[in-house]
Amino acid sequence: MQLGLGLSIANLNVAPAPIAAPYPDPSINWDSSSLLYVNSLQVSASVQLSTVEQTATNNLFKRMKGLDPAYSNFGNTGIYNACKALYPYVGSNLEAYKFNAVFPTAVTQATDDAGYPTSPGYQYIAGGITVDGIYGPKGNGTNGVILTQLNWAQAGGLAASLTWNSLCMGAVYKTTSAVGRDDFGWYSPTAGEGGIWLRTKPTVQSRQGCLEGSSISGTNLVIGGNGHWMLWRSAADKRVYYQQVQQTYPAGADRTGEGNTSYGGQTTWPFLALNFANFNGTGGGASAATRAANCVNFSSNTLMLNYVMDPFADTLIPAWNQMIEAFCTETGKKTW
Repeated sequence: MQLGLGLSIANLNVAPAPIAAPYPDPSINWDSSSLLYVNSLQVSASVQLSTVEQTATNNLFKRMKGLDPAYSNFGNTGIYNACKALYPYVGSNLEAYKFNAVFPTAVTQATDDAGYPTSPGYQYIAGGITVDGIYGPKGNGTNGVILTQLNWAQAGGLAASLTWNSLCMGAVYKTTSAVGRDDFGWYSPTAGEGGIWLRTKPTVQSRQGCLEGSSISGTNLVIGGNGHWMLWRSAADKRVYYQQVQQTYPAGADRTGEGNTSYGGQTTWPFLALNFANFNGTGGGASAATRAANCVNFSSNTLMLNYVMDPFADTLIPAWNQMIEAFCTETGKKTW
């Protein structure tokens, strides 16, 4: 077809418009739970994961469900069944970081005993939290806060099975440094209340509703160690792991007068992996901002993954650590 001035459609050589790649990646053999999470990030947070992140996230879900024969939990769904909140921190986006991968919704679930709105783990992220590339949320050491807002003890709550003496929680930190303070869990300074927390620097300490809250020691212990830290408690059995190696945890009786309402602003479980907090005295109906204002000892580390679970069988701990290491390797996050 002649266009004038000696031009024709044939010699304009117009490049066709690029065709967007299908999303999620159809070449991946998707696990249904992983697919729900990936789709939720796209729909609710306008975030699309890279193919590398999609694959690694899908692999993590399958392994947690015991679907990967390369892992010792093959055929055992115990890790996935125990999981109440999982934050793999993919997408390099603060909004995406808010979503609980095992229940990816931003809908408020209920209110706790103080009238505070809670959710199935849709996180509150505020203050000086920034995106540290592919790695995850990074604190600024002064006011960054992450609260899971996970409804844990209230009847019908997603994590209703969790109690102060039956839980497992962990964090994967990016850097190794003795500078500053890295804590996760919940702390109360009130006499007679024990708190549930693990400090990994500048000293390594833990309190699991116990009298001691004293220093941890053991094989492979590194002050401020990067990688996977886990606090695990089932009844009187209280443990701390670093890189799947169980550390020496001192014996001690439980404090008196404690119960579910002693933790997490009544019945909301605040996983505070980039700070330390006291939620006592915030008053009924306190907002997330009010509760976050009570946090102290803020971290400047980067959190690459964290979780809150029931205390799954201790025989599965090596497999769980292996899965976390594989996920960090596959996403390029591994720093240890």
